[in-house]
Amino acid sequence: MRFQRFAVYMVFVCCCAHLCAQDKAAEGWSAYGGTLAGQRYSTAKQLRPENVGKLSLAWTFHTHDLDQPSPNSNSRASFEATPVLWNGLLYFDTPFDTIFAIDAQTGKMRWTFDPKVDRESPIYIVTSRGVALWHAKKPRPGVCGSDTVLVATLDRRLIARDAKTGAACPAFGNGGTVDLSQGVLIADKNFYGFTSPPTVVGDTIVLGSSVADNVGTFLASGAVRGFDAVTGNFVRIDFESTFLKVTRRKNALFAKNCFR
Repeated sequence: MRFQRFAVYMVFVCCCAHLCAQDKAAEGWSAYGGTLAGQRYSTAKQLRPENVGKLSLAWTFHTHDLDQPSPNSNSRASFEATPVLWNGLLYFDTPFDTIFAIDAQTGKMRWTFDPKVDRESPIYIVTSRGVALWHAKKPRPGVCGSDTVLVATLDRRLIARDAKTGAACPAFGNGGTVDLSQGVLIADKNFYGFTSPPTVVGDTIVLGSSVADNVGTFLASGAVRGFDAVTGNFVRIDFESTFLKVTRRKNALFAKNCFR
């Protein structure tokens, strides 16, 4: 037991070190947790205890996410997204996974995308905690050639859109979408979805899932999966190495109890 705990701590530390190495100093808020390592710390120094009382409202933005009547879901919807700030824009999504990109200074919308989640389908948790950004090491021309916004939806989809325009990434999955219900065991799809933003590790998108518990047995797989940030192809994640090393193997599927 003591060895297992030590191994877990070591993997955790190494993973954090690997993620921190990808990130610059915590300037702005370019990821859900502030940095890719999830440190939730900002180096910004403009706001201080002595001037915080002088803050005033700069702008207000309304998503109108609940304007569409939906008695089954609207009453349970909860806005929990943490916006990410990058290149002067704030990126976030609504409880029904509609993505917004708005100007951080003016609050004016640059673009939006509605994935059309079926609000009348049984959704046991109605929320989303945000989106993720992927940046190409070697930018290329064209849609999604350099910067991509990623969202994992309530209805089991991984969607990639161009960060600047909101256009679908044509090379990613099927026209910008990967069906996350494929490749895992799902006894009841209504108890399997995604409410947290993906984690970006290099050129790999790492996803857990939201799996209902205490309602039955053998409901869904708790697989932690990886997907190529450009193509959306499945990528095997090797958690047994000291780093969060990513290896590509054909027809490989990795699933493990994440709480062990």
